[in-house]
Amino acid sequence: MFSLLFLYTLAQTATSETNHGLATKDSNRDEIRCKENTIPIVSNIITSEDMETVFVIYEDELDACVNALSDSLSHHIKIQYTKPDALSRQIISVIDELAKKENIEMMRRTLNFVIICSAKCIQYSLAMGRELDAKVGRKSVMRHFSKWIALPSDDRTILVQNQTFDNIVLLSQSQASVIERDL
Repeated sequence: MFSLLFLYTLAQTATSETNHGLATKDSNRDEIRCKENTIPIVSNIITSEDMETVFVIYEDELDACVNALSDSLSHHIKIQYTKPDALSRQIISVIDELAKKENIEMMRRTLNFVIICSAKCIQYSLAMGRELDAKVGRKSVMRHFSKWIALPSDDRTILVQNQTFDNIVLLSQSQASVIERDL
């Protein structure tokens, strides 16, 4: 579960001024913009939650955001880059190994995901995580020990079905971006 320190850090970062520039793609107004505070907030969450490994799930057009995130993190954090459709191939052996070791602290430090993509991509990634948990995570490894940070590149509603993860944070400057449960 995200700690109170996490919530405090998030609030502090959101209200502080940063000197990070905007990374934009002017060719299409619908492209994501790495807003001034978004990348520092994500970086602070990763640092304050002692995440040792972070899986960054992104779409090609968001390379600037991914690079800004990578540049903002310390060198001791292991970053695994993946596309949404390659997530299961990359993470299945990691979950399997962690489930065998039954080391809860290692699970918390390793199963961390930053999703920088469209609402549809976020929906797909969360569903894939749930499926992986059912296959190799005993339906509890991902649910209880993973942390998900979603940065939508559009203002569409993120509709999730049967989602049981305990720790999902949506960072968006749009009031239209929400995660809704489809029951």
